[in-house]
Amino acid sequence: MKKGGFNTGWLLMVFLLMSCVSQEEEQSMPPLPNKDNNSVDKQITYLSKLIQANQANAEVFYQRAALNLSIGKENLALIDIDRALALKNNDPNYYWVRAMALDQKADFAAALAAAQKAESIYLEQGIQPLPTTFKLMGKWYYLQKDTAAARRYLLAAQQTFPDHAEVYYYLGLLSKDIGDSVRTVGNLRTAIGLQPNYPEAYTALIDFYKKRGSRRWATAVAAEAVEQCPNQPRLMETYADLLMLSEGRESAAMQWYQRAADLQPDNWRLHYIVGMYHYRERHYAEAERYLKNALANKPDLEKALYSLGTIYEYQRKNLPDALAQYERAAQITPYDTTVTYSVRRVKKKIAYEEYKKSPQYILDQMRKRKEEEAARLLQQQNQ
Repeated sequence: MKKGGFNTGWLLMVFLLMSCVSQEEEQSMPPLPNKDNNSVDKQITYLSKLIQANQANAEVFYQRAALNLSIGKENLALIDIDRALALKNNDPNYYWVRAMALDQKADFAAALAAAQKAESIYLEQGIQPLPTTFKLMGKWYYLQKDTAAARRYLLAAQQTFPDHAEVYYYLGLLSKDIGDSVRTVGNLRTAIGLQPNYPEAYTALIDFYKKRGSRRWATAVAAEAVEQCPNQPRLMETYADLLMLSEGRESAAMQWYQRAADLQPDNWRLHYIVGMYHYRERHYAEAERYLKNALANKPDLEKALYSLGTIYEYQRKNLPDALAQYERAAQITPYDTTVTYSVRRVKKKIAYEEYKKSPQYILDQMRKRKEEEAARLLQQQNQ
């Protein structure tokens, strides 16, 4: 199957089905796709018109499913391929489209079941499964923890496609799972060599070195990973975590934490780490921004609440907001005397600010000035 393709066989099927369409319906059809007019959208539109005219042709549903799959619309593809299978359930290609649509949805168990059905039909028809399926079968078997079947298919895929990085990636995972260090590094390094921007392969290799206690090697691979795979926040976070374990590397680590945080606004951990770092360094504007982002995703960060409260109290002079943060922190840790004292302190400050706006404050100030003047005059008389 040529994914998203447009071939003469498909055109022949279109011409045959056109004979079943009335003249009135034919006039409402979009132009027949050709070499100058064959975008996926136009092909899908044409197939949709054919489906409206004939709901009983499995091949049309199959073709539209394949086209929707090719543009990442796996839910629509699944609807169509299930309708195709309801009309014709012995075509292995139909099951393969279903398997790949399920793969895009990360439903790997169901994808494997559909692929197994396709393979059994191939064998019933005396047809050898296509080598192009071996890599996917190996991946799905691995994800279902059937290591023996995964290895069998992946080794077959390696023989057929020795330059496919994903084959070596999953072979590397298999080797890692059984503790074969040499093959783990060899396979993962081969995957990276074939595809230098392969974040999953780097992650697996970093994890391998970390579990072996080889922090220096893990850090070196992570440094390579963030250069080869830009805009991958998880790799940046991993690299920063490793740098934090090295003496004197906090500043460098924070640069990577911050880059990762800016790419992941919903990752509370990253924003909390960066916010607290800026707070310690007295970069209060940056601290406020990152701490607020952290709290938006995890509201129970007591230290973030308290730190934000001190920024509002002392830097922004915003006592109501400071009190709100302290009170939220106190609800989380009611026995933290520092937090509860801060609540009382700010309440007193707010009460005093309200008092300063009252008529009584003016009277008290006048009385105070009179008392001070009287005391001054008395002091002069006694001299």
